[in-house]
Amino acid sequence: MRSLYGDWGAHLFALSMADDPRVVDPHGERKSISSETTFFEDVSDIEALEDMLWPLCEKVAARCRAAETAGRTLTLKLKDTRFKIITRRRQLPEPTLLAHRIFEIARELLAGDADGRTKYRLIGVGLSDFSDAAGADKGDMLDTETPKRAAAEAAIAKARSKFGKDAVQTGRALKAEWDDE
Repeated sequence: MRSLYGDWGAHLFALSMADDPRVVDPHGERKSISSETTFFEDVSDIEALEDMLWPLCEKVAARCRAAETAGRTLTLKLKDTRFKIITRRRQLPEPTLLAHRIFEIARELLAGDADGRTKYRLIGVGLSDFSDAAGADKGDMLDTETPKRAAAEAAIAKARSKFGKDAVQTGRALKAEWDDE
């Protein structure tokens, strides 16, 4: 490896033998919170992709809530049938941990790539660029819906933590379950 690639080849060889002196800090600062799923069959239908996206957005929101953090950068990840990974990012005007907001923005990003013909084998969504959850999703004088949605999602999270994740379901989640049957 060294003769072919020089010092980099020697380094790659050492890594392939599990020889890596770099320190791993499992308690280090979290860089992102995400969720993704790989499909059993490739999917091209945008509605089906959106139905698979919603529970991922709920997972990301729940993980953010548990970590008491909110993200300002949203990332959508897609993998096509040729294993080409497509990522789209959007910087949000304010940090969020709301599943609804994550979904709406991810759906906009998805619409730019899902043309109904291209088949995908994986979809994922994530948040990064974190700040404290206490300052997130406050809305303003013109946006009275965000605080209401934040209160509703907090109540749903509280019910789920007490009675289990299936205690409260959204219409979109139920639609996806019915479509599977």
